[in-house]
Parts: sequence; C-alpha cells; structure tokens
Amino acid sequence: MSPRPFGRLGATLRGAGRFQVATVALAVGCAVGVGAASLFGTSPGDASAKRKAPDLPVPTTRLVKQVLRDELHAPCRARSQVTRVMPPPLPVGKPRVVTAIGVRVGQPVKTGDLLAVVSGVPTFAFVTRIPFYRDLGLGDTGPDVTALEQALVAAGKLSTADSVFDSRTAAALSKLYARAGAAARGLGGRVRLASSTSVPAGSEVAEIDAAVGEVVTRGTPLMVLTARTPTVTCQVPGTAAISAGERLSIGVVRSVGPADPASGQRDVVVALARSSASAEPTDLVLPLRMTKTAVLTVSAGGIWVGAAGSFVVRKVVGGNVQSVRVHVGATAGGYVAISGGGLAAGDEVQLHIVSDRQVGPLPPASGGAR
Repeated sequence: MSPRPFGRLGATLRGAGRFQVATVALAVGCAVGVGAASLFGTSPGDASAKRKAPDLPVPTTRLVKQVLRDELHAPCRARSQVTRVMPPPLPVGKPRVVTAIGVRVGQPVKTGDLLAVVSGVPTFAFVTRIPFYRDLGLGDTGPDVTALEQALVAAGKLSTADSVFDSRTAAALSKLYARAGAAARGLGGRVRLASSTSVPAGSEVAEIDAAVGEVVTRGTPLMVLTARTPTVTCQVPGTAAISAGERLSIGVVRSVGPADPASGQRDVVVALARSSASAEPTDLVLPLRMTKTAVLTVSAGGIWVGAAGSFVVRKVVGGNVQSVRVHVGATAGGYVAISGGGLAAGDEVQLHIVSDRQVGPLPPASGGAR
C-alpha cells in the first residue's frame, strides 16, 4: 500500500479533529457568555422587556362639593366719552327758551357748574361715576346717593359720604346751588333729574349749540361735553345681571343699555379704572355663579357613558370598581355637577384612559349601573 492515500486520510482526520475542537470551543464560549450575561449583565429578553412602556394604574380623582363658578369674557371697544346736555322736559305747550348759558367752550366742568337755564329751569353739572336716574331727597339711599355725596366731597361741600341722603347732604346741595342765585330757587336742597346732568371726571365743554334767547326743541342738545378719561362699550348677554355703579374687572359701569331683540346682547358702558386706562382692554371679565349653593362635582374626565346612553361614574371601593348612575347638571371650570345615590364628597372615581399603550387595562366594573 502506498503511503500517500494514508497521508491524505490522516490529514483529513486531523482537519476534522480540529473542526470538532473549534466547534466545542465555540459552544462552550457561547454558554459561558450567556451565563456571564445572566450574572453580570442584561439578557436580550430582559432588555426587550425593559424597553416596553410600563403599565400604569388607571388614573383616579375625588368627588368635591363646591359652588361652581365660571367667567364670561365680553368683547369691548374704545368709546369717546360724550355727554349731550339736553333741554329739560317742560309741560306741553310751554316754549323752551334759553335764558342763560353758564359755561364757555373749552371750560373744564366741575360739580355745581350751572350749564344753562331754559324757561327758568336750570341744569347743573355733577361729576359722578354713574348717571342720575331719579330725583333724590331726604331718606334716599343707594349707589346714586353714594355717587352724589362723593361728588359733593370732591367739591368741598361735604366732609364724608355715607350713602344716605340726610340733612348734611341737603345742606351741602344748598351751598352748591347758592352760587346760581335765583336760577336754583325751588330746588330746596334736592336733586331733581330735570335740573341735573351727570358727567364723567375730566369733562370739558366741546361745543355750545344754543344761544341766549333761542327757542330750542326737546331733541336738540344745548351743548356737548367731552371727557379726557377713557371709557369702553362692552357687549354682554341680555340676561347678565349688571347695574350702573357696579365695579367690574376693568372699571365702573356708567350705563346699561336695553337688550337687542335680534342678538340678545346689550351695551354696557364702563369707565376704565386707572390700572386699565393705559391700554385698551380686549374684553370684560364677568364672574358667573353657576350654582347657588355647594353641589357635588366631579372632574369632567370622570363622567362615563353607561348602558342605554346613561351617565355613570366608576367608583373605586376597596380595589373594586362600581358603576354608579348619575344625573349631570351645570358645568364650570372643568367640573360637572352630579347627583346619584351612594356618592359623597371624597369618593374616589376613575378617569378616562387616554392611551392603552400607557395605562393598564381597566378592571371590569362590578354590579353594572345602578
């Protein structure tokens, strides 16, 4: 037998032996690597598990008993403060003859200034926050009396304003009228609507449209006054409870117009406060009380739709979840007024799930809606 074939076979056997040794070594190395990773590192399976978003508990909130309040934002626009001084009302058939003009164009208007006299009826200026809407005399009270007394205090005729028309108020008015002499006769320390014009602070005479001796009509202004203090006109719902003299977010209400039948809105003229006068406000914030008393409420996210379209809350009790049917009421500030049996302030209820990839599955409610 020739040695060459044996030599080839031996080489082949030796190569196979080296391959087996390498294979065994590779297997041992993998085993050792996996074991080492288990002991000292993170396995691929663990790493994949850690990359998963964790299951979070279902979010919950508590029922709260409170008075629901909200805000209404009413749009406003800049308004020029113009006061048109009209002739006083007179008996039918009596001519309106201008017998005196007490001011001149460009003159600042102060409380107690005699603006004009028509057919013996004088018109006095009062610098007030709100316009007069009635005659005032002894015993009267209200915001218009407060405004009158504050005007008298500013004019130096009264020491303090107490919102009651008393003998001190009457005496202060008499001192004010004394400067007009015979023109003020018959006023007797009272405010007569026909003889008074309420003007905003900072007003001056812009134009005079009547002359002494002229006969004027009822709808023709005697003069026009303009004010340097800014005001705005805001459109509010006709159902909003607002009155002249009320202090709102941007200033004091000077007048409230009638509701428009078509839009249901009405104009409210507001004299801006000093803090608001530097820049024109974009809207008027009206606080609204949605409920008269404290009611049981839940965050809007706690209302679920139950069977047959009913509303329910999912109450959490000792790890269990119960669906409780509720009636919903007013809403404000992200809360909803609710009523239902077995509910009280402090009860824990579930909120809606935003994403099932971030929040764990919702446990089934027990007992159904009730």
